[in-house]
Amino acid sequence: MSTISTRTRRDPWRVGAVVGLVTLLPVTVLAWIYVLSTETFGRCLTYGETCDPAADTWLPVAWWAFWGSAATGIVAVALPRRVRAAAVMRPVLVTAQATLQAMVFASVVASA
Repeated sequence: MSTISTRTRRDPWRVGAVVGLVTLLPVTVLAWIYVLSTETFGRCLTYGETCDPAADTWLPVAWWAFWGSAATGIVAVALPRRVRAAAVMRPVLVTAQATLQAMVFASVVASA
């Protein structure tokens, strides 16, 4: 009796997109923990002293990069395998997702 395997081969780009989605929030939280633990940012929050004017630029960058990373990750995961262009689009989306996630971390840390 022959058994037919119903398991399909995993797409490594889809796995990468899932990993990126799972690690997006912890990476962002760790960046904020680092920023909030600095003396300079603590004085800025508490007393409004020594605030870096560049924070007004970096925080919107972090905000949009966070949501851009989440959106590209969701699209990369949800893209059906049967779509012919998925083989080309998914690697581009996952690379953009990872780049945006790194941008989130860097811009949050730069805002301190």
